[in-house]
Amino acid sequence: MSLPNIIVPAFPNVPAFPGVPPLLTNPAASISTVIGALTGDDQSLTSQAAPAQWGVFQGGSAVIVPDTIVAFEFKRDFRVVDYPVEGGAFASYNKVAEPFEPRFTMTKAGTAADITDFVQQVETAVASLNLYDVVTPEYTWFNANLIHWDTARTAKGGVSMLTINVWLREIRTAPSPSFSQTKTSAGQDPVNGGTVQAQTPTPTQSAAAAGGGT
Repeated sequence: MSLPNIIVPAFPNVPAFPGVPPLLTNPAASISTVIGALTGDDQSLTSQAAPAQWGVFQGGSAVIVPDTIVAFEFKRDFRVVDYPVEGGAFASYNKVAEPFEPRFTMTKAGTAADITDFVQQVETAVASLNLYDVVTPEYTWFNANLIHWDTARTAKGGVSMLTINVWLREIRTAPSPSFSQTKTSAGQDPVNGGTVQAQTPTPTQSAAAAGGGT
């Protein structure tokens, strides 16, 4: 005798009674919404009800939109410049700030199309020359460019949820050079003298053009 087919629901059917926490019972519901409801913290990293406070932004909009940001690292180094003195000793005379380097660890779950769109966001941002804002709840760093991203997917992790690392680096734009006091006038900055009006060529110019410049 064959056994009847048992239909297993994709989500638990839990009634909404007092004391029962909200559960993911709707495929359209996002995991971040459930986590935000469980914690009661609309300002958490995973809550989507409040404006995002972590990530890579440009003009107030997130350039990369993950489900969660699970880690953030920041590094800024200062280099002290030394010079040798007598007796094999050294003395320091300057301290220079090197570009800061923030790093995010982000995750994205969902359908294959959702993850494909997310990877496309990352690819576009890393390949771009644009300058972005690194936003955290306490502080914002400006003028950073994405220089690296990586991911690892194995049979034990990363199959249904993509985890990526993105690295940024501060970009310091150099001012445009200005040549105002040059030895000759040919070395000065070009000046726009207005629209140039067409002129009728002279007979000599017409003959030279017709003869191929000879």
